Amino acid sequence: MFGPDEIIRMLEKKGVPYSLIEHKRVFSIAELDDIDADGKDAIVKNIVLCDDKKRSFYFLTVPAHVRVNLKALRTELSSRPLSFLDENRLHEFLKIGKGEATPFALLNDEENLFSFILDRSLLNKLIGIHPNDNSKTVFLNSLSLLQMLRERGKDCLVIDVPMLI
Repeated sequence: MFGPDEIIRMLEKKGVPYSLIEHKRVFSIAELDDIDADGKDAIVKNIVLCDDKKRSFYFLTVPAHVRVNLKALRTELSSRPLSFLDENRLHEFLKIGKGEATPFALLNDEENLFSFILDRSLLNKLIGIHPNDNSKTVFLNSLSLLQMLRERGKDCLVIDVPMLI
């Protein structure tokens, strides 16, 4: 299992530029708003979805304060109806709990079930994500994250994720 120490070692071994902050444990974007930290505007929202038959699994990373239009996303992905993945499956597949979603959890996806989706607005931008510990945030370029995930065999898509207004 990839924990925060393994993730930091991986970043350093690959020479990926990053910065790390520690803060109180948070489980939502709203809780992050209370943190006084430089760069917190780069922190992103992560959403874990599956189709209604539990056959296709998606991990989305989008700007922090947007709402995703799941019906339009379904069309974009040519998917069956989408819903949020339940807490039991989050733990089973990614070794995380509700409110702990981070793209780094995909390193724990041993069965390679999930496709990673990055909103195009975040491409080649500094993003803040947890290193599988929601009392820390790592800031790195999204291109570095995509490269790390692809090296681990992840299917990575960069799309204009449909948003609700």
